Amino acid sequence: MDKYVEKVKRLKDAIENDNYVKRYFFSKSTIDEEWFDALHEEGILDIAMFADIVKVGKQVEYPIWIEGDYLLRVTPAIPQKVIGLIRSYDTKKIVNPILKAKLIEIMSIALKTSCADDVEDLIMRIGNERWFDSKYQHLLAYPFQDLFNSLLKQKRIGIINILLETSFTFKLPPAGSRHSLDPQPQFDTHIYERLLESISDTIFVDKTEGLRMVEILSELLRQYIELDNKIHKYRSNEDDTSVIWLPRVEQENSRFGHLNEKLAITLRNILEINKDSLEISFLESVISSNKFLVHRRIILYIISRVKIGNSVNEVLNFILESLPITDTKHEIRLVLAEHYQRFTQTQKQKILQAIEELNDYDILLEQKLHLVEQGVIESQEKLQEVVAKYIESQKLHYLKVIEDNLTTQEKQKYGQLLEMEDTYEPRISLSSGMRSGPNSRYSREDIVAKTVPEVVQTILIEDSNWYTTHVHNEEMNAPEGLARLWEADVIERWSEYYNHLDLFLPNKALAPSFICHLIGGFEKVAKDTKTNLDDFIDFLANLVTIYQQDELPDLPVQDGFDYGSWREIIISTIRFLDDTLKLKTCISIEKESSVWKLLEFCLSYEGEDEVKNSEKLYLNDDVYGFTINSIHGISLHAIIHFNTWLNQNKKLKQPELDNRVKDIITSQLKLDLLSPFSVVGHYYPVINYYDRKFAVAIVPALFENKDKEKYQSAWESFLFNSVYKDFIVSLFEGYKNFLNFITDHDTESRLDPRQKVVEHIMVAYCHDLGKSSELFDHLFSKSNEIKEYAIEFIGRAFIPADSAPKDNSIKERIKQLWVRVLEDGTEPKTYLSGIGWWIVPNYFDNKWMLKNLIRTLEQSRGRIDPDFRVLASLATLSEEFPKETATALELMVKGEDSEKTYYFRDKEISTILKNTEKSKDTDTLLVATSIREELVSYGFINYRKHED
Repeated sequence: MDKYVEKVKRLKDAIENDNYVKRYFFSKSTIDEEWFDALHEEGILDIAMFADIVKVGKQVEYPIWIEGDYLLRVTPAIPQKVIGLIRSYDTKKIVNPILKAKLIEIMSIALKTSCADDVEDLIMRIGNERWFDSKYQHLLAYPFQDLFNSLLKQKRIGIINILLETSFTFKLPPAGSRHSLDPQPQFDTHIYERLLESISDTIFVDKTEGLRMVEILSELLRQYIELDNKIHKYRSNEDDTSVIWLPRVEQENSRFGHLNEKLAITLRNILEINKDSLEISFLESVISSNKFLVHRRIILYIISRVKIGNSVNEVLNFILESLPITDTKHEIRLVLAEHYQRFTQTQKQKILQAIEELNDYDILLEQKLHLVEQGVIESQEKLQEVVAKYIESQKLHYLKVIEDNLTTQEKQKYGQLLEMEDTYEPRISLSSGMRSGPNSRYSREDIVAKTVPEVVQTILIEDSNWYTTHVHNEEMNAPEGLARLWEADVIERWSEYYNHLDLFLPNKALAPSFICHLIGGFEKVAKDTKTNLDDFIDFLANLVTIYQQDELPDLPVQDGFDYGSWREIIISTIRFLDDTLKLKTCISIEKESSVWKLLEFCLSYEGEDEVKNSEKLYLNDDVYGFTINSIHGISLHAIIHFNTWLNQNKKLKQPELDNRVKDIITSQLKLDLLSPFSVVGHYYPVINYYDRKFAVAIVPALFENKDKEKYQSAWESFLFNSVYKDFIVSLFEGYKNFLNFITDHDTESRLDPRQKVVEHIMVAYCHDLGKSSELFDHLFSKSNEIKEYAIEFIGRAFIPADSAPKDNSIKERIKQLWVRVLEDGTEPKTYLSGIGWWIVPNYFDNKWMLKNLIRTLEQSRGRIDPDFRVLASLATLSEEFPKETATALELMVKGEDSEKTYYFRDKEISTILKNTEKSKDTDTLLVATSIREELVSYGFINYRKHED
C-alpha cells in the first residue's frame, strides 16, 4: 500500500484545490482495496468540508462531493470498506443534502451486498437522526424512495418500521395557509403516497415487526386526523371514512385525494393480506388506542374476513359495541353475514336484542318538534310515524343479512319488518366529487323523485339537525350530504326551481345553510346554458333586503366560514354576479340598477379592518389569490366585469368607463389595502381600453406607489397580462424600476414576479416592441439567474419543437441575441445553459447552430439544459455533421454538470457515436474515442468499444 500512499501524497494538493483535477483523478481511480485505503489514510475521502451548506449573500450553495461518485462506483466491489468509511462519519453534523443523497444511494447499493446488516445499522442511525424531515428533504425524496424499496425487497421490516416512525410523520402547514391546506408529510407527498402503496402488500415474515407496522400506521393515521382537526376547526369531524369500502364497491383506487385516505387503505390492505395470522385481541387493541371511527371501520372490515376460531365472544362484543355507531353498518353487515351462524343461540339473542333496541334515531323527534309548530309537518303523530318508519328501515338492514339463519319463530316475530322492501345498497358515487350511500340518507334518486315543494320540506327537516350528528354517519353534519345532492338537482332541474324561487327565501322557510348550494347551482346553470336569469337577480336582491332589515333569526352556524353563515351566502352571491356578468345574455340591461346595488352591498360587506386582517395571511404569498377568494376582492373583479357588461348590452359606439366604476377605483386606491391594487393592476389593460385618460391618471397611485406591498401587488397582477406595445412605451420607467425592485428584494410570492417581468421584457424584445431593446439592455445588467431564465424562456416560448419558424423577424432577433451573449465578456457564462431550449434542427441554419452551440458549451463549461432536447437534436444531425455533434457531446460529457443525466440516454449517445465513427477524419475519430473513455471512466461500461 505504501506506493499508493506516496502517489496520493504527491497529488493531494492538486486534488483538493482544483475540482477539474479532482474529477479527472477519481474518474481514473481503479477499483482496488489498497488504493482505497491509501485515499482513506491521507484524508482524501473525508467529508468535513462538504458536510455543511454554504451561503453566498442570499443564495444557498451545496458543495459538490465528487468523492461520492467514486465511492458509488466502488461500492459493489468493496462494500465493507465503503460502509466502514461511512460509519466513521459524524452523520449528525451533515447538513448538505447533496452529500446526504449520495450517501443514501451508496447505502441502497450496499444493501444488495454481503454487508447488508451493517448498512441496516447505518440506516437506523440516520433514521433516528431524522435525515428525511430536514428543510432540504425534497432533494432526498427519490434516493429515500430507492432505499425504502430496497429494504422492502429484502423484507427488512424492522428497519422499515423505524423509518415509518421517524420519517412518515406529519406537521402543520405553513402559518397563514391553514384554511386551505392539509397536514403536510415530512417529505414529498407524491413519494409518500408511492411508498404507502409499496408497503400495502407486505406479508408478515416476522409477526412481531409486522404487528408493530400496523400500530405505527394506526398512529400515523391518528396523527393526521388530529392535525387536520386543528387546521379545519370548522369541520369539527374527521373526514369521510367510506373510502375503506371503495375497492370493494367500485374497484377504484385512483380517486384518493388525501393522505389519510391513503393511510387508511394501506392499513386495511396490510391487515387483510395478513388476516390469517391476526388475533382478535390485537385488532381490539388497535381500536382501544385510537378514538377515531376510521380505525373501528377497518377492524370490523377485517373481522368479517378472518377465521374467528375461539374468538366468537370477542367478535360478539365488537358487534354489540359497534351497533349504535351507525356508520359501521356496512362492516357490521359483513361480520354478521360471515359469522352469525357460528354464534350460540344465546349469543344470537344478544345480537337480535341489540338490533331491536336501536334507538339512536329517537333524538330526531325532539329535534324536529318545531317543524310541527311551523306547520311544515301537520302533527307530532305524523312526525313520529315518519321517524319510526325510518328506524325500522335501519333495523331491516341488519335483519335482512341474517334472515336465512333465523329460526321459524324469529322469522314470524320480525315478519312485518322482513316483508319491507330492502333498499340498502352500499355504494359510493364518484360523480362530481360527491359520495352518497354511506354519507347521506338520501340518494340522487330520492331527490329527483320529489317535487320542488317536497324537496323544500325535506330540506327543512334536515336543516334543523345541521349541527347535530348525522343519524346515518357520525362523521358528517346531518344535512351536508343532502345539500350537495340538492345542488346537483338544481343544475339538472333548474327550470323547475327557477319557477319556485319564492319558496327559497330564508324568511319564508328555507334553511340558510342550503342557500349557498342554491346559488352555486344557478351559477353553474348560467355558465352551461347562458340563459337569462333576471328573476334570480330579484331573488338575490330580496335576500340582501332580508339581511339588511335583520328579518332572519340567528343562523345555526358555528363559524363564519360555514355554509349557511351570511358570509358564505354573500360570497356565493358575488361569485354568481362575477360569473354571470362575464356572460352577455344572462342578465338583461333592465336589471342594471339592481345589479349595481348588489355589487355595492357586497363590496361594503366587509369593513376595511376586516379585509386588512385577512390580507395579512397573503402578504408574502399571493395577494391576487386572496382577491379571488374574498368577498371584497371578488366584488372588485365583478365591478370591472359590470363595466364590460354595460358596454356590451348598451351597444355603445365608443367604449367608455362608467363613472360609478371610476369612483370605486379611485376611492379603493386610497384605502390602506392591497387587494384593490392587485385587482386594478390586473385589469389595467381593460381600464386603459375603456378610458385611456383615466388609466394614465391612476398610474402614480398604482404603479409608482411608495408603499412596498401596494407597489408589488399592483405589478405582480399586471404582469399576468399579455404584453402590450403601448405599455412598453408608457410604462417604460415602471418596468425598469420594478425589475430593480424585484431583484433587490426577497419575495415569497407564489406568482414569482421575477419570472413574469423577465417574460414581458423578452416577449417585447423578440417582437421588437417600443423601447424593448433598452429594457433588454437593462435586464442583462442583472444577475446570472435573471439572464438564465430570460434565455430559457425564449427557447420555450418562441422556438417550437417542430422546428418550423413562424416569424423570420423573431428568428433574426434571437440569432442576434445569441451572438451578443457569446461576445459578452463575463466568464464563466453559467447562464448560457438555458440555450439548450434553442437547439432544434432546421429552426436556424443547422451548421450555424452547431457552431454556436459549441461556443456556448465552451463558455458554459459544458452545462446545458434541457440536455435531453440537445442530445435528441445532436443525434438527428450527427450523420450530416459528425465532427460538430461529437465535439458538442464531448464538451457535455467532460463538463461541470454534476448530474449528467444524459448518460442514461443511451439511444441518442449511441447514435451520435455510431455516426461519428463512420467518419474518416482522424480528429473526429479521436473525439469519439475520448467520449467513450470518459463515459467508461464514470462506470458506464456499455460505452466501451469492443474490437472485432
